[in-house]
Order: sequence, then structure tokens, then C-alpha cells
Amino acid sequence: MCRRVTPSMTYPVSLVNILTVIAAAACLWAAVPEARGKPQKLWRLAVPPVFATLVALVLLAGAVTSFTHDATWAATALVGTVGGYIRGRSIGVQTDQVWGVVRPQPALDGAVIAVGVVAAALIDAIAGFLPPGILPRQAHIAAASSLFAGYLAGRAWTMGTRAAGSPHVDLEHP
Repeated sequence: MCRRVTPSMTYPVSLVNILTVIAAAACLWAAVPEARGKPQKLWRLAVPPVFATLVALVLLAGAVTSFTHDATWAATALVGTVGGYIRGRSIGVQTDQVWGVVRPQPALDGAVIAVGVVAAALIDAIAGFLPPGILPRQAHIAAASSLFAGYLAGRAWTMGTRAAGSPHVDLEHP
């Protein structure tokens, strides 16, 4: 009995790439009110780092990794977290303790880092259209996205802990 073998089709962009870009765009969308200094619920400080971490984990899962790549990814996440922690200490935060609303001092660094998350997701998504060797390896893109995610996480953690312990200020309820 003869079986007919058909070549499998490969597509340059997968559903994972599309969902990663959507998560990165959500990270940027969530970082914009913070950059403008708009009042928001305290839990909203954690939204950009959650989406950025999701993007970083997906990019890491798609990269051909070795122990060296995993160590690089973890080290860049740690460096980003420390940098974000330091930056978060210098951003002023006002808190309405009654409503759980915070108003961070306007700062563009969170939005700029979120643009970096979007760029990493887009670079990974378009890599399928280009011949091998044109773009950096996926492990490097995953390391860059882990740096960004770590920065946003360290920054949000510091701002959140400072906001939770800060004195009450009447803010408009979002």
C-alpha cells in the first residue's frame, strides 16, 4: 500500500506571535496612564509588569535555549529588577487610602520600557519572514524582554509598597 506524503506548510507568523504582540500592546496600553500621572487603582500598577513577564516567558519558550541562554535570561531579569527597584524609589506616589487609588508622578520610563516590550515582540514576530541570520537570535530577544519585564516589575513593586504605606491624600476616583 502506497502512502502519499504531502509536504507540511509552515507559516512565518503563528498564533503565538500574534498573541505575544497583543500582550505587548496591552503592556504599553496599561503603562500610558502611569506616564501621564493619572489616578488609578493600586492594583493597576502591576498590570504592565504582568503582561511584560508573559511576553518574556513566551519569547523564552520559543527560543532555542541552553543553560547559558537561561542564565543570561535570568541575569538580565535580575538586572532589570534592580534597575526598576532603584527607579521606583525616585518616583513620587500619592495615595487615597480610602478608595485604594494612587497617582504616580508623571514619568515616561515605564512607557518607554513598554515600547521596548512591543519592539521585542514585533522583532520576534517578523523574524519568520526574514532569512536566518538577519536578526539577533531569539535567545537575545528573550533576554532583552526579560530585562524590560524585570525593570517594570521592580519599579511597580517599589511604587506599590511605597503607595501602600504613604499617608492619605484625597484623589479623584477613577
